[in-house]
Amino acid sequence: MKKVTTMLMALILFPVLALAAMLNGTVVKVDKDKKEIVVKTDKGQETVAFTNTTKGAEKAREGTRVTINFRQDGEKLVASEIAVSGADPKTPPSRGGEADTKTPPSERPSQPSLPPIQPR
Repeated sequence: MKKVTTMLMALILFPVLALAAMLNGTVVKVDKDKKEIVVKTDKGQETVAFTNTTKGAEKAREGTRVTINFRQDGEKLVASEIAVSGADPKTPPSRGGEADTKTPPSERPSQPSLPPIQPR
């Protein structure tokens, strides 16, 4: 009886697991009107549709690296989650702290200068 139950569970769960997949690549284009993202992968370009319930779709921008969890719906790939794995290319890199953007550079306190290093 256990073998039959195990076999039935495997037959039920296997198709569900086979439908979910993952895609890694760089966003080439985001079309919010069509609700599609074009991603360049190692194997070429893939077009993935997204819905109002797709997590992280609003974070996908051209040039960002993404990991997309999707399912196959006929001929269409439909994203369930989009995770951005790199920094937004339009955002300047951080310098490790909060930048003082409100105070003009001429009014900011100067950094103490260090004496030159003398060779031995």
